[in-house]
Amino acid sequence: MSGLPPSAREREALTEMAATRLRPAAGRALLAVCIVLPLLWWGLEIAHGGLLADGGSFAGLFAGRLPAGLPAANRELAARFAAVEDRIDRESVLATAVRPPVQALLTGLLGAGNERAYPGAGGEVYFRADVDHLTGAPFLAGPASGGGHRVAAARPTASRVADPRPAIGELHAYLAGQGIPLLLLPVPVKPAIEPEGLAAHGPPPPLRNPSELPLFAALAADGIELFDPAPLLAARAATGQRAYLRGDSHWHPAAMEAVAAALARRLRESAPLPPPELALRRTESRVRSRGDSVALLGLPAWAPLYPLEEVTIRPVVQAADGAPWRPAGGAPVLLLGDSFTNVYATADLGWGEGAGLAEQLAAELGLPVGRIARNAGGALAARAALAQALERGEEPLAGVRAVVWEFATRELSQGDWRLLGFASGSARTARPPAASEPAVPLRVRGRIRAVAPPPAGESPYREALGALAVELPDGPAVVYVRVWHEGAPTALARLRAGQEVELALEPWAAVAAALDSVQRFELAGEAWWTWPVYWAGEVR
Repeated sequence: MSGLPPSAREREALTEMAATRLRPAAGRALLAVCIVLPLLWWGLEIAHGGLLADGGSFAGLFAGRLPAGLPAANRELAARFAAVEDRIDRESVLATAVRPPVQALLTGLLGAGNERAYPGAGGEVYFRADVDHLTGAPFLAGPASGGGHRVAAARPTASRVADPRPAIGELHAYLAGQGIPLLLLPVPVKPAIEPEGLAAHGPPPPLRNPSELPLFAALAADGIELFDPAPLLAARAATGQRAYLRGDSHWHPAAMEAVAAALARRLRESAPLPPPELALRRTESRVRSRGDSVALLGLPAWAPLYPLEEVTIRPVVQAADGAPWRPAGGAPVLLLGDSFTNVYATADLGWGEGAGLAEQLAAELGLPVGRIARNAGGALAARAALAQALERGEEPLAGVRAVVWEFATRELSQGDWRLLGFASGSARTARPPAASEPAVPLRVRGRIRAVAPPPAGESPYREALGALAVELPDGPAVVYVRVWHEGAPTALARLRAGQEVELALEPWAAVAAALDSVQRFELAGEAWWTWPVYWAGEVR
C-alpha cells in the first residue's frame, strides 16, 4: 500500500458499500442462482454430448509439467486456462445454439460484427486481423538510422519472433549461397486497398501500417528484392475495378492475374530464367461463394444477410490436351505462399480450383512453377515446409533459378518469424530418410504421444488439419486428421495425448494433392518431420 489517504471518490464508494443492505431471502436467491445456472449449463452439455461430456476440454490443464519458476508456471497455467475458455466459447452446445441467431439480430438490425469480422457499407465484410494490422501500433520500433534503416521489434514474445527481418534475411542468405535469388511478394490486406466500406473519407489507398515502408527500405538496403503490388492494386480500385472480394479477405481473380503478369515481368528482368517452354491456355469458369469473412460472422443458414458472390476464374490448362496445370518439381521458379496463392487453386477455399497464383504465373512465364503453399501462417508455414524438406534430404531447390515468397502483409505485424536454422551459404546435412510407408490403407492401433495445439488468434479458414504424434507398432509416426470442417470443429479435435486409438492410415503422398494446401496445426519439439507421415480419415 502507498500509505496515502483515500481520495474523495474512494471515500464515497466505501460509504456506499457500507450502506448497502441485502435481505436474507434475496441473498439466498442470488446464491442459488449462482449455483444452479452453472449446474444447468453443465447438465445441458452432458445431455447433448457436448465438449464437457467426457471432461476432455479440461485435459489440457493437466497435460505436461509446468515450467520451473513461479512466473513462468503462472504464464503457462494462464495460457492453458485461456485455451480451455476458448474451446468452451467456441464449441459448447449452448454457445453454438445461441450465438448464430443473436449475431443475425445484431448484424441485420445494427450492422454489428463480432471479434472476428466487421460488416461494412455496400455488402463489404472485413477480416478483423486485417483491420488490426492497419490500425494497430507500428510493428517495428526505433527510428531509422543510416542507410540500413535499423529497426527493432516492438512486440517480442516468449514463443514467437516478431521482427520479420532476421527470418527473411536467413532465407535470403541461404538461397544466395545456392545461387538462387529471392523475391518477396507482400500482398496488401483488403482494407489497405478498398477501405470505403469502413470509412467513406480518408487518405487515398494504399493504406499501410506505419512500419511497412521503413521495413521495405531496410530490406532493400540489405540487398533483398521485393515486389510491392499495393500501388498496382490501388490503381485498379481507383478506376472502379474490384481488387478484393466483397465478403472475403482475398483478392479478386482479375486483380490476382494482373499481379501475376507484373510479377512475371519482374522475374524476367531480375532472375536468370530460361525462355518460355510451355504451351498453356486459360479457360473460364463461374464460381459462387459467400466468402471467408462472411463465414466468420457465424450467421445461421436461415439468415442470408449476404448473398453469394459470383466471379469468373480462369483455370490454366495444357494447350495440347486441356489437362489441368500441375505444379512441378525441378521447376525454374518456386513459389512459397499462403491462401492468397491458393484461393483459386484449391477447392477447399470455396472459390474453384486450377486458377491460383502459381497457375497464372506459369501461364505468364510459359515455364513450370513449383508451389509450396499453406492456407495459414504465411510468415512460417511454407518456409517451414521448405526447411523440413531440406532436413529430410529431399531436393526441393533442384533446378530452381528464383524463389518467390508471397505472404499477406498482416503477417508483418501478427506472424511468426522464428528462425528455422537454414544454413547460410552451404547445403544442409541430410538426415536419414524416414521409414517407408505402406502403399495401401492400413488399419492399426497406436497410442497418441502428443497433439498439435491450434495456433493463437483467429483464422478465416473453414478447413484445418491437426497433427498427432502416434506410437505405432513400428515406431513413432505423424498422423494428420481433420479437426475443422466447414467452419466447425470435428470430433477428432477432442483427441488427447495418452489415448489408445485405432486408425485407418494412408500414406500422406496418396492424399497430398488434395490436402497439402489446407491449414495445418503442427507439432512442436522433436524433429517429427523426419518420421513417416500418414493421413487418417477414420479414427476410433
